[in-house]
Amino acid sequence: MDGLDAHWRRLIGVVAFLMAAAFILPVLVRAPNLQENRELSPPPPWPRHLSEAPAFRDGVEAAVADRFPARRFLIPFLNAARLPLGVSGSGRVIVGRDGWLFYDNGSHLGAARGSEALSPAQTRAWLQGLAGRTEALGAVPYLVLTPPVKETVFPRFAPGWMGPPAPDRPAPRLARLAQETVAGTVLYPLDAVAAQGPRAYSRHDTHWTGYGAYGGYETLMRALQSRGVGQGPRPRSAFVEAPIAYGAQQADLANMEGVKGFVRLDNPQLIDPRVQGRVAITYLGADHSWMGPRVIETGEVGKPTLMLTVDSFSNALLPLLYGDFSRLIVAHNQDGPWRPDLIAAYHPDAVVLEVLETGLASSLVPGPPASPQARDRIDQVLGPAPALRPVGAEAAALDPAPPASCGLDVAELTPTSVGGPGWRLRAAGWISDLGPGPGLVAGRIRLTGPGGDWVGDLAVTQDRPDVAAFFHKPQVAVSGYEQTVSTGPLAAGAYAVRLYRRTPGGWVSCKGRDLTLGGRAP
Repeated sequence: MDGLDAHWRRLIGVVAFLMAAAFILPVLVRAPNLQENRELSPPPPWPRHLSEAPAFRDGVEAAVADRFPARRFLIPFLNAARLPLGVSGSGRVIVGRDGWLFYDNGSHLGAARGSEALSPAQTRAWLQGLAGRTEALGAVPYLVLTPPVKETVFPRFAPGWMGPPAPDRPAPRLARLAQETVAGTVLYPLDAVAAQGPRAYSRHDTHWTGYGAYGGYETLMRALQSRGVGQGPRPRSAFVEAPIAYGAQQADLANMEGVKGFVRLDNPQLIDPRVQGRVAITYLGADHSWMGPRVIETGEVGKPTLMLTVDSFSNALLPLLYGDFSRLIVAHNQDGPWRPDLIAAYHPDAVVLEVLETGLASSLVPGPPASPQARDRIDQVLGPAPALRPVGAEAAALDPAPPASCGLDVAELTPTSVGGPGWRLRAAGWISDLGPGPGLVAGRIRLTGPGGDWVGDLAVTQDRPDVAAFFHKPQVAVSGYEQTVSTGPLAAGAYAVRLYRRTPGGWVSCKGRDLTLGGRAP
């Protein structure tokens, strides 16, 4: 009996020690970095009725699990043990081959697999947005530089189930269509980045390193030189290696797993030591981080001024540009990828949009309208815009639709001869019922005037963070649209443009505006 008692005493002692250690260890030892990319479960409010007790219990369990003191130790150690087996502990990280990690935005490497294809309407709106910006700048070059995601650069390190990158995925397809339609210039430096070797990307980070950024720099500077801006790229020997990328962006994927302290980091930056020390930065607002709008004076006298709207891949790219420009005007894409205010204020010699290929599809709208000539060139490559059809029986569902919250930014009719004489109707804006869900994609665009009432399909798929911020409702962010449709010849007179969106409760409507035609299409 004494032996049994001793056994239980030892067991109770071990359990008590482990419980105490779970609370004491975080006080004595610094926990590994763990970046989960989610909000931890908050403590639930006290139940007001007995029926709320089960939800309160579940909420308490989730909050305690997320705040258990030893949790920040257990997760990293467990993930460090699982990664060599090809198992990820984060829903945002995919484990590839040879220890390479890849970011999962929810599409499971969809940008490389081609699963995030643009619809014909989205493609047309994107090309029109590119043409509009290019035309608005006139003689000032406008270029889009889109860094490739690393699984397209190094598919041999990606998980086997991904397969080879889809040849007609959005980034190379849009670059090709931009050239065919003469809408503008899209630089997709896949080959130039791959030529820098495996150190072009860190195996533990989403971003390119200084070596990968050099491939983008080389491509960009050649394109600018061909347009009369700058002297072309300097050789890689003009730069030296620095150990940590600007902005301390290092091993973000390892951080999501909590294993940054368990892996060997290799994320070098390339800098120009001749220029780096004399760079002066003036911030244009309260945000003094790398995301804040700023003017960078390089001390290089007599060289061009370059304006860039950027994402986080710019942190390794910008130091390479310091020696080629007197001044860089930099703003983050979240503040708007098209900044006519900064263009007007600083009169750059060239304007560049730098955006990762996963964000390319949403980065060219809204913007200045493309000319009818540019739209004709786009239609000649893509085919005529979808034709409106008589509203017919659909009127019974659309006519009683209650008003939605909406904004019509653009509504215009322009003549076209592609596919025969007629008119092209372009509308852009947003529409939402401000309901609790994200809303449905299906919509309609309607044109009513002398001699007819027509309707066409409308896809409500564009992100409008300004709408979400105004209403303090993140779920209504996907409420934007830009649609071009075509009609035959139209009689002179007043035409009403209306928009509709399908919701779980039925159709909602946006009155739009009236347009007046003074004559027929050519």
